[in-house]
Amino acid sequence: MQSWDMKIYVTEFLEIASGENSAKYIPELPGLDTFNEEIIHSNEYKSGAKYENKEVLVVGCGNSGMEISYDFSTFRTQTSIVIRNPVVPGISSINGKRVFFEDGAEREFDAIVFATGYRSIANNWLKDYKHVLNENGFPKNDFPRHWKGEKNLYCCGLSRRGLLGVSMDAMAIADDIKRVIREKMEK
Repeated sequence: MQSWDMKIYVTEFLEIASGENSAKYIPELPGLDTFNEEIIHSNEYKSGAKYENKEVLVVGCGNSGMEISYDFSTFRTQTSIVIRNPVVPGISSINGKRVFFEDGAEREFDAIVFATGYRSIANNWLKDYKHVLNENGFPKNDFPRHWKGEKNLYCCGLSRRGLLGVSMDAMAIADDIKRVIREKMEK
């Protein structure tokens, strides 16, 4: 039997700064569980060499999806890309190696790479997340005061505004904490 030591920390202020990209996101697609070939998320991708001369579907066209697709071209991989766009069809379902698209087309693939981004999971591990986050792990308050929650709980870097947003959040939080401390000292 293993014994666990528990440490309890007490603080007046708590800042969530875990980032918005905590856990890989793979969308639920009808029949995905029947695809017995390789399925990976872009964060697991290393090289296109193992996909040489194969048919690969890349789902997502952000930086990762496009860089992976470009890498595939150097290994003669037959690449198809699903883009969130009304012109390009999305996936309607999967049955084994066969992928069915919303426009009625269908193709067989040897692998699927999901370049579908990440999700915040702070709301999964923070017990009282509702004081500052919504059910999706992002700020419950709207910009520009998204960083401030109730009961001196703050979130930094969850505004989907890149490094500039992280910097702006950090400065606003520091100023607010300084204000709260100064007001307590004046009493």
